[in-house]
Amino acid sequence: MLQFYSNAKASSLTLLLVCLLNISFCVAQNPVGKTIDQLYSQAKLIDATEYDEFYQGYAIIRKGEEFSLIFQDGRTVIPFGKYKFNNLQGFKIDVERCGFRNGMCVVRDPVTEKYGYINRNLELVVPCTLIDVKPFMADGYAWAKRLDAKGKEQEIFIDKKGIKYIAKGQPSYSKFQLDCYPVLTADGYNTFYAKNGTLLFKTKRQFDYAKGFSDGLIKVDTNDRMSGSKSGFMDKKGRLVIPYQFKGRVYEFHEGLALVEPPVSDAFKYAYINKKGQIVIRLNSSSEFEDLNIDKGNFEQGYTIGSSRKGNVMIDTLGNMTLIADKIRYNQFNQAFFSRFNAVEIQKDNIKYKNGQFKFYATMSFKMPDTLITGGLNGGRKIIRMETYTFTGQGIASSNGQISILPIYKEINFPEINSTLAKASYVMNLSKNVKVEANGYADFHSENYYNQFFQFIIPNKN
Repeated sequence: MLQFYSNAKASSLTLLLVCLLNISFCVAQNPVGKTIDQLYSQAKLIDATEYDEFYQGYAIIRKGEEFSLIFQDGRTVIPFGKYKFNNLQGFKIDVERCGFRNGMCVVRDPVTEKYGYINRNLELVVPCTLIDVKPFMADGYAWAKRLDAKGKEQEIFIDKKGIKYIAKGQPSYSKFQLDCYPVLTADGYNTFYAKNGTLLFKTKRQFDYAKGFSDGLIKVDTNDRMSGSKSGFMDKKGRLVIPYQFKGRVYEFHEGLALVEPPVSDAFKYAYINKKGQIVIRLNSSSEFEDLNIDKGNFEQGYTIGSSRKGNVMIDTLGNMTLIADKIRYNQFNQAFFSRFNAVEIQKDNIKYKNGQFKFYATMSFKMPDTLITGGLNGGRKIIRMETYTFTGQGIASSNGQISILPIYKEINFPEINSTLAKASYVMNLSKNVKVEANGYADFHSENYYNQFFQFIIPNKN
C-alpha cells in the first residue's frame, strides 16, 4: 500500500488534473535540489462511478445505475443503458461473469434481466434468453442455464456460433471444466462427454470430479486403504498413460509438468514429472533457499513461484531458482530509476505472478525541502531544511526482473496484455501540505520509460 507520512488533505479534481499534466514528479527531489524527469501523459478523463479491468481490449464502466463498454483508446463502443453488466443483487459490475473472456462477453438485457453473449465485433451472437451463465472458456464453450418449453431449468453448453447443446445428466462440476465432463451413469461408470454431446469414453477409475482435465490429462487414484492410495494420469481416450505410482501430493499438469511428492527414498522435497511420468526436476531447501515451500506450483509462461525464508522464489522449467526481489532490485535496466532515491528496498514477500509478470512492492525514500517558520518578533525566521520522505508503491516487472510499470502506485492490477492498460490507483505528495489522489488506467506500453502514467483518469465518486 502506498503511504506518505503526511496528514495533508486530498486536492480537488481540478488540482488533480493540473498536477498530473503540468508538474514534475517531485517526490524524488535529491539533496541538491534537482528533480527527476516529469512523469505524465495526456490523460483522458472518463466520467464513471465504477470501472473494471480491461479484457481483450475492452472494459466495462458504470455511471450510476447504467453501464457502458469502452475500447482501449477510450472510445465508448456500447452506450450507457443498452446492456447491463451487473448481477441481480446490486448495481456493481459482475466481475465474475461479465467482461470479455476468450472472445465473448456476457451481457444482460435491461428489460427482461436475462443473459446473452456478444462477440468482439460487438454482435449479439447469443440472444438474452438465459437465466444463468458463465464466461466462455478456452475450449470455445460456455456453460449456461435456460428454461425449457415446460418452464423447467435446463443446463446447456453454447459454442461461439450460438449453437446450444443440452448437457448430459446433471454435470454439476462441468461448468468449471475444460473440453469434456463426466456423468455418473446407472451402470456405475463415469461417462465422459465432449461439450457438443459426443461420447468420449467410459471408465471406473477414481478421480476428483471438481478438477477435470488439465493439459490433456486428469489425475486418477487407486484409493487403496490397505497399501495407501497411489496416483497416475489418464488421457482423453480413457487410457492410463502414467501408471499409479505417486503417493502424497500430486497436482495437475501445466505446460507439460506436474508437481508431485518425491518417493520417500528421494532426498528432495519437491519434484516435477513430465507426461511420461519421469521425474525431470528435483528441488530442495538450501542455504540460499531455506524453508523452500511450493504450493501448487503450476507453470505459466515458463515460470512458477514459491517461497523461502529469504523471500519469494522464481522457478523455471529447468528447475533453476532465483530470489525475485533480488532479480528486480539488481536488474541493470531498473538502476536509472532506483538511483534517484536515497534508499530502495524491494519487499521480498507478497510477490504475485501472472502471465509472465510479477507484481511487487518497493519502499523508497527521498529528500525534499521543507519550510519551517520559527516564533519570535516580526513573525520569526523562515528556515528551509531537507526532510526525508518514505513511501511504498506497487509496480509490475517482467519475468527477467525488468520493471514495466514503475512502483509508484497505491494499488495496481496486472496489465491486460492486449490493451497494455492496468487498472490503478495513485497517491502523490506534491509538498508537505498537498496530496493528490487519482484512479484510472495506467499505460505501460510507452516509448519513454519515465513517461508512464495514467492514460485515463476516473474521478473519485462518493
